[in-house]
Amino acid sequence: MSNLLNKDKKIQRVENKPPENTYNPNNIFTVEQTKKKEEKVKEKPTSIRLSKNSQQRLNTLVKILDKENVDQVLDLLLTNYESTLSKEKKKNYETLLKLLSKKI
Repeated sequence: MSNLLNKDKKIQRVENKPPENTYNPNNIFTVEQTKKKEEKVKEKPTSIRLSKNSQQRLNTLVKILDKENVDQVLDLLLTNYESTLSKEKKKNYETLLKLLSKKI
């Protein structure tokens, strides 16, 4: 206990390091945070009812077209079909699609 009162000991000072990063309000939102938000936007899967024949046809197209799943095949088929629509039907289609997507 007597050692505590000794004034012969000198305190060693350590140099303060400057901060590695300084505050910048523009750096609050980083690229990593925006990536996480994009991942949350992923479409959630759903199921539909099909006849056995339609299911077999879709699975056959998946194999023939070298796709990973039925969703990719359907996307390809729908895109091709949408391109054949007339301007008026295409406009109606886009309007209905927007309405339906807002409901979900």
